[in-house]
Amino acid sequence: MLNMLNLKEEDTLQVRYQLLHRTASAIIEAKKVNAKNALMLVLPFNQEGKWFEDYASFVELFNLTRLKGAVVGPFLVSGGNLYFGWVTCNKVLPKEVFL
Repeated sequence: MLNMLNLKEEDTLQVRYQLLHRTASAIIEAKKVNAKNALMLVLPFNQEGKWFEDYASFVELFNLTRLKGAVVGPFLVSGGNLYFGWVTCNKVLPKEVFL
C-alpha cells in the first residue's frame, strides 16, 4: 500500500490503517475499470465530526488542504488522479440504505 500511495513508512506510523486501506482500494478499483480518477470518500456515522483530524493529517501527507464537505485533489499517484473527500450527513439515514 505504501508503494502504491508513494508514502514512506515513517510518515504513516500514526495514520489509521483504514485510511491507507480505503485509499489503496479506491486506486485498485479505478484501475480495474480503467478510470483515470479515484476517490477516497469518508462518510462518518456521527454528527460530531469525530476523527476528522485523523483524516486531515492523512490528506496533508499528499500536500492537499483538508476540507469538510468538499473534494480535494488531485494528487497524481499510480498513473491516475487521486481525490479525497469528507462529507457529513445531516440526518439519520434509514438502515435500508445500507442493505
